[in-house]
Formats: sequence, structure tokens, C-alpha cells
Amino acid sequence: MIFPRVYNEAERRKLKNKRLHTEGSPKFGVTITDLTASAQKLYGWDDNNDIRKFLPLNYLRIHNKGGTRLKVYVGQKSDGEVIDDDTIWTYHGNFWTFLLENTSTTSTATGSLIFVNAQRIPDGG
Repeated sequence: MIFPRVYNEAERRKLKNKRLHTEGSPKFGVTITDLTASAQKLYGWDDNNDIRKFLPLNYLRIHNKGGTRLKVYVGQKSDGEVIDDDTIWTYHGNFWTFLLENTSTTSTATGSLIFVNAQRIPDGG
């Protein structure tokens, strides 16, 4: 009878890091809710086991067709990047969460027209 190898915590962490850096993850689509005037919404993956194992993600792409100007804050950054209507914005760098803000004081940003993909891209990819 062959027994499976039992990994200690340090070995598991090392294997996870090797997998993240050599294989990456699939693209994850993010469902954006409607953002009323001046509203903000935080998006993260702490409650999603399928995505959480790839954290931190390192690629974020937002295509804003929502009808208003948005501002995105990635991770713990205090200064946001402006995403004009009908533009595509990308970010490369480790992050666990991002916050979207509708900068309009009168219009609602239509969430179904804001297309977001997040991914863990392997090193060198």
C-alpha cells in the first residue's frame, strides 16, 4: 500500500508559491453592481475558495462602458486612478482587493456595462 506524502506547513507554502509563479490562474470575471452617484464599492475574494487560493492576484483589467467616469483604488493605495467612460484601464501588481467609485454626482454607473477581469499571471507572463 502506498501512502500519500504528508506535507508540513512550510512545504505547502513553498509548493503554493511555486504554482503561483509558474502556472498562474484562469481569468476571473467580476460582476459589478450599479454604482449610484458618488457611491463606492469594495470588491475582494476572501469568501471565494476557488479564487482565494491564487491570491494575491496581479492583473486587473477594467473596461468602463458604464456611462460615467469611475475611479479605482487597488489594494491599500490612497490615490485612485480615473477611468473615463468607454476606456480600458489595466493594472499589473499584487493586490487582494480593489474599490470602484462613481465620480459623478448625478448619474448612476451601470454595473452590467463595466467589464472587469482579474487574474494571477505567472512570472514572465
